[in-house]
Amino acid sequence: MAQPPRFQRVKDFGADYPDQTDNQAINNELDAVSQTTDGLRKNLAKIQRDDGELRDGIVTKNALAQPLKQELYDEFSQNVTAAVETAQQAAGDANTAAGAAAVSAANAGAAETAATSAASVATAAAGSAQASQTAAAASESAAHSSAGIASTAAETAAADAVAAVTGSFGTAATHDVAVSPADNTAGRVLVVGAIIPWGQVSETPADYPPAKHVHTLAQIEGLGNAATANITTSTEAPDGGDDGDIWLQV
Repeated sequence: MAQPPRFQRVKDFGADYPDQTDNQAINNELDAVSQTTDGLRKNLAKIQRDDGELRDGIVTKNALAQPLKQELYDEFSQNVTAAVETAQQAAGDANTAAGAAAVSAANAGAAETAATSAASVATAAAGSAQASQTAAAASESAAHSSAGIASTAAETAAADAVAAVTGSFGTAATHDVAVSPADNTAGRVLVVGAIIPWGQVSETPADYPPAKHVHTLAQIEGLGNAATANITTSTEAPDGGDDGDIWLQV
């Protein structure tokens, strides 16, 4: 509503005689007061709640005084500036954290690659070790086999040497067979590499030693040059030789 009407007294009751009362004038004055007060109440209800606070939205920017507007603007600007600076600092921190995270991710990727490479190298090394172990086992088996073959060949050569001596000089000649230079003495035959148990020598004389005597090669019929092909005679034991060679110490 518009502003309530201003109350203005119309009747001056002091001008009446004491015994005279203008009742109608009193009513008119009271009606005018009522109209003013009623208008005030209606307008007050528009801006004030029952709890005494201003109604929401009743105060607008245009209703504020200019100094108050400037003060509020300055305070608001300072708050906004501080908020912007805080946001910028937070953004910088976030960028720094993102960079650190990227570096960490790169380092993690490099570490994973290195770990994968190390695992591959370890797997290859394990495979090589297994292959080396297999090759070593095969070499050991081959060495054992070669040793067996060599031992068999040595035994065969020794047997052939004994047979040659027996065939050339008679079975009694094998009594003077030595198996090593350390075991050899004058008049004994050294078969290099041979190990001949005495129990394998047959037709030995019951009484030993027999009477010492010497036979030349010319005294042995049918011996030929072949019998002396692998026979060496000397006063000192030879440094080496082949399996089956015969040394006669003189």
